[in-house]
Amino acid sequence: MIRSYGGREMMALMRQFAFLLLLALFSITPSGPLAAQTASSQIFTVQADRQQLPQSAEAANIVMAKSAQILQIRLTKMGGRTVSVQRLGADQLSVTLSAKDPEKLLTAALQGRGALSFHLVNEQLSAEDIEAGKAPTGSILLPMADGYSKLAIRQAGALSGKYIVRAQRTFTQGDNMPAVDILLDDEGRQKFGKMTHANVGKLIAVVLDGKILTAPRINEPILGGMLQISGRLSLREADELAAKLASGSLPVDFSIVAKRNDQ
Repeated sequence: MIRSYGGREMMALMRQFAFLLLLALFSITPSGPLAAQTASSQIFTVQADRQQLPQSAEAANIVMAKSAQILQIRLTKMGGRTVSVQRLGADQLSVTLSAKDPEKLLTAALQGRGALSFHLVNEQLSAEDIEAGKAPTGSILLPMADGYSKLAIRQAGALSGKYIVRAQRTFTQGDNMPAVDILLDDEGRQKFGKMTHANVGKLIAVVLDGKILTAPRINEPILGGMLQISGRLSLREADELAAKLASGSLPVDFSIVAKRNDQ
């Protein structure tokens, strides 16, 4: 059936169509007012810690080039809309970043080098010794990420995060809490498998930048090279952790020394 419309009905339909068209334009046009409210672009200068850079100019150049690549990957994975990281002199990087809050995002990306490692926990140490700050030779005391307690970890036999080939945010089964899935390469899979096979029943600490994220007990050997980090992670923390682990560890520390709007 074909329906005809009178003049008033036609005017009402035209007004409704115009409103829907305007709403669509505001929703899909990146350069519209709505987009301007949700994203801004800034240019930052970040400075490497000069004391951590190698004395050799050639070696320092390699470190800075690697740092630029890692920071580019981190910012992209952490939600940067437009990311450009360029060399700026011998010990600085220029970062052009478009995001909802560019400075906050860059600060999060630079916070901590992203150095992950796995250590066996020295469970023979008493609570009194830990409170007194005593650790036997071959072990060091590290704080838990929550800041409320410490554990003694064994330095020998540790496994570094250099074997990570993939890290992505996920959710735990059952309670559906934010977590990070990690996949190790073949060498890392073999090393981690041997480590967990020889230490079933013991605690293993997951250490990130000098703090213990978690210390679960090894219930069975982990042979497939796949593991999960979970426990008290917010969605943002899980995303940031996955980005840092996937990009690799920054070789030196950086700080923001200048910023300006990108025009």
